[in-house]
Amino acid sequence: MRTNRKIFVFACLSALLILGCGKQHTAKQLVSDFIEQNTTVVPSISEVGPLDSALYVTNEAIVRMRQSAGKNGIFKPGIRYGERPQNTSTLMMLSVTYTLEGSQHAPKEYRQTFYLDPNLTRVVAVKSDNR
Repeated sequence: MRTNRKIFVFACLSALLILGCGKQHTAKQLVSDFIEQNTTVVPSISEVGPLDSALYVTNEAIVRMRQSAGKNGIFKPGIRYGERPQNTSTLMMLSVTYTLEGSQHAPKEYRQTFYLDPNLTRVVAVKSDNR
């Protein structure tokens, strides 16, 4: 009986680990696609933090982050963001470090936090992290 319980617990933990890794990969791909579509040069991602939840991001903070991203010179004008879901205040967040290469200037490293909808289908906002 104990062996069956151990097998069951191991199977459950393995399933949770696989699901967590799948979400991490989906979020990384979503952010990578967003960067590639909205910058004028090719990004080279060097570091990706763990996928986490963000509970206290206000609508006003989202507006400020979007305005700041539009002015920082990294992204093209007219970025199309996803909307914050109405049924939850939780967003997902992923910190990414990347280098933009192929511009007229020397490659430069950026670290940003991307806020994603809970279903990991759209980027809702992006915040530059100063180092």
